[in-house]
Amino acid sequence: MLLACGSAALALLMACIGFAWHSVDTLCDAKGRQLRDRAEIIAFQAGPALALRDVERGKQLLASLQTDSTMEEARLYGNDRTVLATWGEQQSFTAPVQSPKGYRFIGFSQVEVVHSVVVGSQRLGTVYLRANTSDLMQRFIDFAWIVGYVFALAMLVVVLLAMRLQRAISRPIIALTKAAEQISINADYTIRVEENAQAELKTLQDAFNHMLDRVQTSEAAIQKAQNELEDRVIARTQELSKEIRRRQEAQVELETAKEVAESANRAKTEFLANMSHEIRTPLNGIMGFTEVLKNEQSDISPEDRQDYLTTIHRSGAQLVELINDILDVSKIEAGRFELERITCSPREIILEVVSVLRVQAKEKGLQLEYELATELPQSIESDPGRLRQLLMNLVGNAIKFTEQGSIRIVASMTDRSPSQLQIEVADTGMGIPFEKLEVIFDPFSQADTSVTRRFGGTGLGLAISRKIAEALGGRLTVQSEVGSGSIFRATIDTGSVTGQPLIGSSPAPTPSTIYNQNPETSLRGKRILVVDDGETNRKLIQLVLRRAGAEALTANDGLQAIHATDETHPDLILMDMQMPVMDGYSATRELRMNGHTLPIIALTAHAMKGDEQKCLDAGCSGYLTKPVDSPLLLTTIARELQATTAKLPASPSVGPTCQKTPATDAIYSTLPMDDEEFRAIVFDFVDRMREKLIEMRSVQSGNSFQRLAELAHWLKGTGGTAGFSLLLEAASRLETAALAGNSAECGSRLSEIEQIASRIVVPQSATG
Repeated sequence: MLLACGSAALALLMACIGFAWHSVDTLCDAKGRQLRDRAEIIAFQAGPALALRDVERGKQLLASLQTDSTMEEARLYGNDRTVLATWGEQQSFTAPVQSPKGYRFIGFSQVEVVHSVVVGSQRLGTVYLRANTSDLMQRFIDFAWIVGYVFALAMLVVVLLAMRLQRAISRPIIALTKAAEQISINADYTIRVEENAQAELKTLQDAFNHMLDRVQTSEAAIQKAQNELEDRVIARTQELSKEIRRRQEAQVELETAKEVAESANRAKTEFLANMSHEIRTPLNGIMGFTEVLKNEQSDISPEDRQDYLTTIHRSGAQLVELINDILDVSKIEAGRFELERITCSPREIILEVVSVLRVQAKEKGLQLEYELATELPQSIESDPGRLRQLLMNLVGNAIKFTEQGSIRIVASMTDRSPSQLQIEVADTGMGIPFEKLEVIFDPFSQADTSVTRRFGGTGLGLAISRKIAEALGGRLTVQSEVGSGSIFRATIDTGSVTGQPLIGSSPAPTPSTIYNQNPETSLRGKRILVVDDGETNRKLIQLVLRRAGAEALTANDGLQAIHATDETHPDLILMDMQMPVMDGYSATRELRMNGHTLPIIALTAHAMKGDEQKCLDAGCSGYLTKPVDSPLLLTTIARELQATTAKLPASPSVGPTCQKTPATDAIYSTLPMDDEEFRAIVFDFVDRMREKLIEMRSVQSGNSFQRLAELAHWLKGTGGTAGFSLLLEAASRLETAALAGNSAECGSRLSEIEQIASRIVVPQSATG
């Protein structure tokens, strides 16, 4: 019995030891390979950090190991065996030694891995990882408990059975021993012991088989975890590859952007140098001839004096043009290039441009003509100021670069849907090389510096023109050939032109024929108050007004302007907005509150769009910028006074009553005003509308929305009948706001109607 028990015990013990040794070796090897695989991943990711000596990036890479609770320490070494980055509990900074297996156990509590970082064929450094074996220890403890339990149970069964049936017990134990040997040698956990024993020995066999089941399950779980880890490594490797490609592409884009920025910087430098020259040229003329005129001892003939003054004026106008171009470019670059859409006549704008620039063309011996290739709508929805600026730039540019021949403007409507207005400006000038056709639209580049020096200019006009065309819903293109001239083709959106009358090539009314009066004659007998704190400005404007036949009164600030208005009752006020004591904004509001409805034109050095709106909101009826353009000043005053005699008086309420200068945007009825009966109908409507507007403002102040809706409905019907479609649309919006009970919206819409009404002009006779 002792021999049987001893043999059984020895066999079982050997089997357990062999199994334990194999399991320990397998788990330790798996632990080492797992840590080695992780070191390979870190080494793959650490290449850029070691190459660039990027400490922060190396620390971030090692910090990703903190998700593994068994990790204790990590380091990145360079080729010079210096530490680039560390993480975890740092025991020592002794340079690591690489093991043949790739990993090495320190005792049984820790395992370390040393892996080289290689990019291509170049070795950049070393990755060092150290982890504890706490997870292995837990598995070993569990395994020991199982083996101990099985061993004890088996020995108990062996002893009990050996005492009674020694032979019957020995055979099954030998079978168990052989099975254990096979499992230990082959690591084949699918082997099971045949259940051919009785009683306690059968229990031992079942326990042995159950132990094998658990071991096999554990082995399968380990294999599955290893496979999943490999899949994650593959997926992460692919992600890293994509990230590397993305960063490489970003690097290329960054380098490209850098080159573009450097090119733009060089272009701006060249532009500033050119601009400095362009500004200094007229300044030299102004300063030089002014110095000559100031010298009282110089003997200057009247003809020379007039020539000098003309040169000074021309130089000043050139400076103003330069400043306006710079302001437009700054708005474009700042993203504040704003436009408005109002009703305007494209043919009248073209005629105005032709009229203004025809004198300049004649001075060079050029013919300036225009034609309508197709019928045009009588009016479109666009920004007339910007459209005029676009055409002035294109035609002025054509005149500048054309030595002989002609400039032709051709306007038409396109065939595509929706239809657009197309304007071509063709010249017989020097032409543009093919490779420079797009460069000329760059605000900081020019086609040829030598050409610029020959013809002058800053090269901003075409850049601004393209931006205007795009903002108006179209585009600006050029077709040119060196020596054969150029064709600039601009298209703009017209809005809905359904129902608009079409006009052909017959003469259309222009601003001069609408008012049919020159400024000098129209200012005779008029009393105009000039309010400005600058003595030079007052003297200049006084001189211009006196020569135009007007009586010019002056005031130094807004407070004096209020007293002068009450005492002298001027026909019109020119108001500077920036003054001491009381500025122009406060003075204008005070005059409106006191019931003065005379025209007040803001005359200020502020030229931004927001400043114009601020002046109009304060109650001004017009807006002009300094320095003073005498012809424009006289024309604006004359038109303002002419319109005042026939337009509706402004509402006495305080607030923005005008959104647009009436002098440049008068509204006429679409009814035939050459017919006395139709004109009488319009006069009657205007008189009734004046009474209704006063009542509208009254009921709006009292929030009587129902009555306000009724009045708006009346205006919507009669306004359209009288030939004022703008009133129809505005009254419709007011009616909607009144029915909704929106007080703020009602106030805004009513101000809009008052603004439209203030621009209505009714001809006094059939001849206008």
